[in-house]
Amino acid sequence: MFSALEALVKKSNGDKDWELLESILGAELKDKIYAPRTGLRQRLVHGEYFSPTDGGNDYVDQVHRKVIAYFNGLIGSDVISEDTVHPQRHFYDNKMVGKFFLRSKDTATPLLLREVVADFAANDHHAEKYDYVWDEKLTKNY
Repeated sequence: MFSALEALVKKSNGDKDWELLESILGAELKDKIYAPRTGLRQRLVHGEYFSPTDGGNDYVDQVHRKVIAYFNGLIGSDVISEDTVHPQRHFYDNKMVGKFFLRSKDTATPLLLREVVADFAANDHHAEKYDYVWDEKLTKNY
């Protein structure tokens, strides 16, 4: 969980963007996890264990919901449910892997998640504004 958060807020120079982290988690949760010497991440990374005050707190769930809310805010809608905990699903709404990529059919159609989701939803889970791109070489490392 900590590695995923830190990768999300990593700057190009390798430092962490603490302001972005706080905007994602909120000040209270950020401090519970990252406060110097007392934060959960700090304690666990330095060989300490959970304390009695950590009991009953599902930090993974709290962070998950905050990250999903952050991404939904970037996208501009609630495309991803905060209750989603299973593997990522593709546009046919099951767990099977879609071994293809998409590209816009023309320059007027942006390749943005919200636009792709809307196209699939409007066209019975089939892309109308996007071409499917598939090649054995593209999916060799799946």
